[in-house]
Amino acid sequence: MKAKFTAILRFEEGLVVAMSPELDIASQGATPDEALANLKEAVGLFLETASPAEIEGRLSAESWITQFETEYAPAQTVFGLGNVPSARSSRLQRGASARKSPNHATAHR
Repeated sequence: MKAKFTAILRFEEGLVVAMSPELDIASQGATPDEALANLKEAVGLFLETASPAEIEGRLSAESWITQFETEYAPAQTVFGLGNVPSARSSRLQRGASARKSPNHATAHR
């Protein structure tokens, strides 16, 4: 049997990662060709060994690949100390720790 799948390739930590979004299977290689060959092998092995129910459960009918933009504040570097959390991330961290505290009202006074 033959089937057609989407492959998304990207560089990650010195390797090429290839991912099939329809089956949520990924592989890697030193080059794009090697990563794609490894992904084809991984998908083939999965299709040969998985039950029809597992294949059907993982297989999505369509995949969309798109791009989007978002705005963000870059991390601050202060006097060579590395990344310093922005005011927003500090507020988020304080909020998370307040929710973990058994006594919200006095968690950050």
